[in-house]
Amino acid sequence: MKSTDTRPLALAEGRTPSVVVIDDEGMLRATLTELLASWGMEAESFDTPAQFLAWGAPPSACQVILLDIYFPNDNGLTALPKIKDRFPDAKVIMVTGAGDKQSAIQALKLGAFDYLEKPFQAEDLKHAITKALDARRREQEVIQLLGQLRESEKQLLEQNRRLKQLNEQLLNTNKAMAVLARNLSVEREETQRRLALQLRSIVLPIVERMALDARLRPKMEQLENALNEMIQELASGETMDGRIVGSLTQTELRVASFIRSGLTTEEIARQMNVSLSTVKTHRRNIRKKLGITDPKADLRAHLAVHSPGSPPSADPSRHA
Repeated sequence: MKSTDTRPLALAEGRTPSVVVIDDEGMLRATLTELLASWGMEAESFDTPAQFLAWGAPPSACQVILLDIYFPNDNGLTALPKIKDRFPDAKVIMVTGAGDKQSAIQALKLGAFDYLEKPFQAEDLKHAITKALDARRREQEVIQLLGQLRESEKQLLEQNRRLKQLNEQLLNTNKAMAVLARNLSVEREETQRRLALQLRSIVLPIVERMALDARLRPKMEQLENALNEMIQELASGETMDGRIVGSLTQTELRVASFIRSGLTTEEIARQMNVSLSTVKTHRRNIRKKLGITDPKADLRAHLAVHSPGSPPSADPSRHA
């Protein structure tokens, strides 16, 4: 039994293929071992299936097993399930006698990869081994891909768990922020009410008593009007946005408060006891600081939008 094809066979991972020959014919074992070595393969041979099963090699020790069916005191078909259990990844090629189709069919049902009928040619053997190695390589690739898919699925599940946990944390944070905002709003409104009450019960009586002095009456009346405006604003909760408060001077804040309350330029001038030009200058400065570049923009409407509560109900056309 000689082969004209001497090209070596190799596994996909670059290792030298290992083939086991199990046959009770010593001459055949020696011939097959020599032939396999000429193809660059490692070969082990055993007289019987029992001797092979007693071999202490790991399951990955061989890739292909050539197994005869008939032995003097054993049977390859009987040993086949035990061999497949011990070496699950190995491909078993059964060697049968000529015309023994029934045994070949039974071997395939029991898990054999292929079978060869004696006598066979070297090319037939090499072809069968090549097919077995290719099949094993594809199976290993599928197993590796399945492992990668399982790992990817595991990572996706872990990412989903983390995203769910993060979403729950964000929801809890939003709830906490909403509660904090409500508490701050309640606290701010309560502070404004207390301040309005103190102005009404403590400061206003003092101003009213001082207004009895004829010399102080004009100034006290202005101060009383301003205090009443502040009390009304604090009591109603309609304070201006903190960003507006932080960008304007005290005088500009007072002018802005009058504008938002619906007073005209003339009325503001009388309330503050200043000239019309002074009020107009304050209005221009307020527009500039608030970034209102459109001369047609309603300053009162802008102040109302940036204040908590409902905007004043007076006609805004008076204060464009």
